[in-house]
Parts: sequence; C-alpha cells; structure tokens
Amino acid sequence: MPLYMKNRTIRRYIFLSYEDIKHLKIKKLDKVCDKAFLFVSNKETSIPFQIVSQLQVLGKTIKWIPVECSEKNVDLTMKIFMSFWIGKLHEHKYLDVEFAILSDDTYFDNLIQLIRNDGRSCQRVINKNQQENKSDSSAPITTAPSPSLEEEDVVEQTAIDTIRQLKRIPERPLEVYDLKQFIRVQNSLDVSDVDPEEVVSCLEQYQQITINNGEVIYNF
Repeated sequence: MPLYMKNRTIRRYIFLSYEDIKHLKIKKLDKVCDKAFLFVSNKETSIPFQIVSQLQVLGKTIKWIPVECSEKNVDLTMKIFMSFWIGKLHEHKYLDVEFAILSDDTYFDNLIQLIRNDGRSCQRVINKNQQENKSDSSAPITTAPSPSLEEEDVVEQTAIDTIRQLKRIPERPLEVYDLKQFIRVQNSLDVSDVDPEEVVSCLEQYQQITINNGEVIYNF
C-alpha cells in the first residue's frame, strides 16, 4: 500500500514519453515538478541535440527510462511500461507526492482512478501544444478568435481551455485550492504563464463556477 505522511512539502512527479516532450517548453519542467520520468523507446535511433542539451541542464530532475519495444507494438508497449512504472512508484512513494501523466490517451484513466482511490492526487494532463500540431481532415473547420498577447485574452482563453479539460475528467476538483492546482498543472507547460487565481476569478465572473465556503460548484 502507498505510504502516508503528514506535514511534508507537496511534491509533483510528471510522467511522459519522448513523443510528448518534443512539443514541450522543456526549460519549464523543473518549475512545475520535482521529478520528470521520461520514457524513451529503444526504436529511437537519434535524439536532436537541442532536446538533449535542454534536458541535460535539468540534471536530476529528469530520469530517462528506456523501453524495449517491438516493431509493431511500440505505442502499446510504451503505455503498458509507463503504467507499470507509475503503479510501482505509487506503491513506494508517500501520498503527498502528486502524479501527473502527460498524455491525450484515455488508456491511463483507469489507472489514475485507482491511484486516486488510494488517496493520491493524480491527473492526466493534455498537451495542448501537441493537439494543435495534429491535423485532422475529418474535423470541422471552425473560426478561432484572433490571438492576442494581452493578459485578459490569455486568462480568458485559459479559462475556456480549463472548462474543456474539466469536462473530460470523471472527478472534478471539489475545493478552490484543488481547482487552482489543477489549472496550474494543466497550463504550466504552455508558453504563457497564467495565474490560476485570475483564471478562477474569470470562471466565477462568467458564472461557470460558484464558490461557496471554499467549495466549487460547477455550472457546466
């Protein structure tokens, strides 16, 4: 069973594959986690110098984990191996260590729920940068708002993204503190730095949430 311990500083572990890290602002990793477990397939014959040099600066924050994969089942093998590692660490680390899995694959959702049931904060973080880079010819064409560098626009866009993310998960944060933590993790790897407090205020202003004695009521 996982270990319990009180009065420890909250820490966060992030789990991600090499495919995911290609689309990240790598320099920001050490600001949002204490440890990042990077799973790399043995089928990767070369890694760009730019990525290696940025990861090297992070030092012990990054732990490289090689994965033996067959030619036909690389994706599935990676997910199974990642799940094994996450489960193993869950059993041996104190519950005040938060887990975040960077993936847009629902494959991990059952594991995440099991970990939550044991009392650990665990969530799947969707890499918005990677999603934007994927082309889908079957998807309907929509008109996106013009991008702006103004702070209000960034906060509002983050609030919209947060609503989308919250709609995808089975259990939403119940308290304001947990919601801020959710926003911080979901958006910490993006280009812009957004204050979770401002995002929560924006959600409340547009009546997407109601806050009552520190608890969050969702109106969507």
